[in-house]
Amino acid sequence: METAYFLDHECRIRRVEGCWNEFASQNEGTEAFAEKVVGRSIWDFTAGFEVQSFLDAVFLFVHRSKSVFETKYKCDSADTFRLFSMTVSHADDGGIRVSHKLLQQNQRNAPGKLAALENHRCLNRCSLCRHFKLGNEWINPFAHPDEKFFPNSHTICPSCSATVRKELGLVLDFPVRS
Repeated sequence: METAYFLDHECRIRRVEGCWNEFASQNEGTEAFAEKVVGRSIWDFTAGFEVQSFLDAVFLFVHRSKSVFETKYKCDSADTFRLFSMTVSHADDGGIRVSHKLLQQNQRNAPGKLAALENHRCLNRCSLCRHFKLGNEWINPFAHPDEKFFPNSHTICPSCSATVRKELGLVLDFPVRS
């Protein structure tokens, strides 16, 4: 499965390609159907300040350098683990092309018990590796097969941030909000 979207110089989605609507439908994302996203800003669909900062840095890097940027990320649903590759490249018309290719997909085992996280209502989850922040710790939810966690905010964890900064040749951290 592969999808792509094309952004203009103001980060508006000009068009989408591939199995866009099929993927949206499989993930109960009818608000993400092509006819509802084309013409809108990518930032309307990007959760989390750190994720927006990360993508903005990648888009600027690709636009200025005419280089290609690629990274892997997880995009799981309630019953499926998925590993994707995201490739960001310069489009011929001066915009940006962002493609997502499914690399691996596995069904989850039967759901486990829900972890009691009553004192942690705003959990941050890394949009790349899916670890989430609990207090000062970054937790791998897949290391706890008997528990299921539901982070509700997106960010970039320090490990993924360092990897991406190195790939982009950046010295500074992406902005972080606590």
